[in-house]
Amino acid sequence: MAEIHEHLEHAEHSAHSMDPFDKRVALSVAIVAALLAGISMLGHRKHNEVLQLQGESNRLQTEASIIQTKANIDHTHATDQWGFYQAKNIREQMYRANLGLLDTVTKDPTKSKEADDLRKVMQGQVDKYKKELPEMMDKAKELTAAGEAKQKDALKKQEESQVKLHESHYTHHQADRLDFAHLGAEIGIVLCSLTLLTKRRAFFFAGVGAAVLAIGLSISAYLIPQSHDEHEHHDSPAAETNHH
Repeated sequence: MAEIHEHLEHAEHSAHSMDPFDKRVALSVAIVAALLAGISMLGHRKHNEVLQLQGESNRLQTEASIIQTKANIDHTHATDQWGFYQAKNIREQMYRANLGLLDTVTKDPTKSKEADDLRKVMQGQVDKYKKELPEMMDKAKELTAAGEAKQKDALKKQEESQVKLHESHYTHHQADRLDFAHLGAEIGIVLCSLTLLTKRRAFFFAGVGAAVLAIGLSISAYLIPQSHDEHEHHDSPAAETNHH
């Protein structure tokens, strides 16, 4: 911005001692300098936007990783709970089978008390598991559902991260285009300044051409089409997950 101010001051001081053509050149320098200031401001904003989008993408990716880790923990707990449930279920089935077997094989009248005591123990275990098993199954289902919900949240965060990353790439392309426009405006100022020193009109026309090119590049920066390939790329993780 300091250089632009210097160009403006130089053009203003020179305008008082110039012929009409030189005054037009000086005016052109001032106009191109103002154009350069505007392009510089737009370029800085775009570069800041790129950094902001990349930061948001990284933040979302980190959140997705954290949620994915929590989902994996829930899945592990659910697996353990299902294993515990199966073990209890097997024991409950075993006690039921033993009860039936006990009723069948107990023939000795002298062992009736021992058989009754054993039957009570087994029946107590069956009743206990009958109450515990549904609760254990509900807990296992709850952990499984929690893991799946966190898995979906993680995928959503990943998709949002990819969207932000795509936006940062697109904004970076715009910033690059504005950088070229900035360079074109600077070249235009230099060429117009050379006209004042050399009195050659060719430099003036070349400088005006460079300024026009800078304007065209600035406008085109906001007309860059978003790449469909990048959209497909950031959609691919979700598509592959849904496919699996």
